[in-house]
Amino acid sequence: SYSPVALLLFLRSALGQTLLKSQVVGASMPTLQLASIKDLEIPLLGGMDLQAVTSTFEQETEIQKQIEALRQQQAHLSANLWALT
Repeated sequence: SYSPVALLLFLRSALGQTLLKSQVVGASMPTLQLASIKDLEIPLLGGMDLQAVTSTFEQETEIQKQIEALRQQQAHLSANLWALT
């Protein structure tokens, strides 16, 4: 069993993206075959590494929440200038 959080962060990493891109087939319509995805070698993490991955994911989640809050604040500021009445 592999941590879903660790898998997500690995697949988003430069190494994960390189591995995924190496498995893409088709020029006009690039696709990934399920069999090739199943054969990907994903590094196993020890307890300390898993804690670091979980901490990183939590930090990224918090940053994303802040970004969304700022986007909403930005939209609200400009919406007040030319509101439809």
